[in-house]
Amino acid sequence: MPQSSATLMMGKARRGILAAPARRPEAGPGHRILILHRRLDELSVLVSLLGAAGYDVQCQRIDASEVSPPADMVPDLLLVQPGTGPGHVVSIPSILMPTEAELAAGGPGMAAYDDILVRPLRPAEVLARVAAILRRLPGRVAARPKAAGQPRPELPDRLVFEAELALRLGMTVPLQAPPGAVLVITLDRIREINTVFGYPAGDVALAEAARRLQACLSPAELIARIGTDTFALALDRIAGPAEAAARGDEMVRRLQTVRSEAGEVLPLGVVAGISLFPADAREPEGLLRRASHALQEARNAGSGQVRLFRPDGQPLQRRVRLSRDLHHAVRRNALTLHYQPQIMLRTGAICGVEALLRWTHPQFGAVPPASFIPLAAEAGLMCAIGRNTLSVACAQAARWQRAGYRPMRMAVNLSPHEFYSESLVQDVATILREADLEPHWLELEITEAMPLDDLAGAIRIMGELKRIGVSLAVDDFGTGWSSLAYLRHFPLDRLKIDRSFTRDVTRAADAAAITRTVIALSGNLDVACLAEGIEDPEQLEWLRSQGCSEGQGYLISRPMAADDVTRLLDLQHGRAAATAGLPAPSG
Repeated sequence: MPQSSATLMMGKARRGILAAPARRPEAGPGHRILILHRRLDELSVLVSLLGAAGYDVQCQRIDASEVSPPADMVPDLLLVQPGTGPGHVVSIPSILMPTEAELAAGGPGMAAYDDILVRPLRPAEVLARVAAILRRLPGRVAARPKAAGQPRPELPDRLVFEAELALRLGMTVPLQAPPGAVLVITLDRIREINTVFGYPAGDVALAEAARRLQACLSPAELIARIGTDTFALALDRIAGPAEAAARGDEMVRRLQTVRSEAGEVLPLGVVAGISLFPADAREPEGLLRRASHALQEARNAGSGQVRLFRPDGQPLQRRVRLSRDLHHAVRRNALTLHYQPQIMLRTGAICGVEALLRWTHPQFGAVPPASFIPLAAEAGLMCAIGRNTLSVACAQAARWQRAGYRPMRMAVNLSPHEFYSESLVQDVATILREADLEPHWLELEITEAMPLDDLAGAIRIMGELKRIGVSLAVDDFGTGWSSLAYLRHFPLDRLKIDRSFTRDVTRAADAAAITRTVIALSGNLDVACLAEGIEDPEQLEWLRSQGCSEGQGYLISRPMAADDVTRLLDLQHGRAAATAGLPAPSG
């Protein structure tokens, strides 16, 4: 996506070819015109003609020594000599300038242009045709980005982003651009911020996000706002997937939270998808489409995630097959549960397990939850899956107790579909009774990603669940609607710190500050605090030092089948935590 050393030819008019214009065209001055040419005799006079009429004119001579069109210009109109490129770049209007012989020869590309001017050119006709096309483009100048290095009061939109990216990729000329990447990044919590704190707070958050993203870019790189809460960026001279992912991770980290005018921390729920040029696509639309596919994978994986486009990333045929087979799996109870131990950080003792769904497909093997849970939600299967999960998990918890193991809590996630189901409370009570499990050993987890449009209804449901004796936890805390205004009304027993904060507590000051605040908040609210995603000893020691009481993660144990948990309980029963392969308590 390089910049060019294009020569701007502003010579004097050659007598007898073009004469000076008699008047300024009706289209407003300031429109930008790019001329693509090889050895057009009329070029210098054409530039003088249009420049005198008030247009901002640049030209690009196409020969073996040139690199690319001007990289800091998105034109409103292209004037194209045959053989210098397709002319049409996304939606940029274009005029072809053939000779009579070239026009007579024709060709399939002629229809791609908005108009044709036959050489030799006549001044009045040139000005009239140019003005006629530009009159059909009201507002385009206002939407166009400024040159690199100048302040940008408003970001360009998707149309302008595609146009400028096309020019940088050499789409108008048969040239090669160096490797690059397109990153699409979205702020999934903006709508929640608008609902909870008001639209001005959402606007402030968007403006701050745009400012931080621009600070991550070099002057030659591009940024645009392509949706209500979505940005697109073109990254220059990316060496490969690792560098692209690293830059994506850095941007996502910088956008985790913003502060409201009142000083309240607002999580943005950032996810990003990346496509690479030329490996994934060679044109802007394809790069954006593939980056958007990767974005969806990141969204399925959870807040704070970045994903690169994968050509084999669940194509349509596989997705349809999985969706169909998921119905059969639910009917046959073919989904299984694994359990991830949760420990007391000071002692290493297991205090609970979280039930996690697994699906092994007969053809595709292990299908990750990030792939099949969205399919289940689309198919309306979440309530059926949730009831079966709850039944199996409660029965397993009761089975461990009857075998003589120390009682521990069983944590089960509730999807929004289950939470707002009219039969939720009755289903939970029935399942507990059938499993012969005391209600306080069941903990139901609700995620901050859950929509809370009906706040009164959510409080009522939580109250009814508490009345039958179950515990309530907030999963992914810090990534959604966390606010004292909500928490003071919710009868919660536990806050679970999201893994995106745990991951960075020892290397990012903002993640450490947020995690420290959540730990203190849990103490002030008299609720337990559990850190998710503990993966290295430094994170564990930091959490212990800050007073976090509980944790789970790969450092402690991966999710495992019930029989493996039983063997782990056998090892730990009556022994020191280190004997069970758990982190030994400090001090």
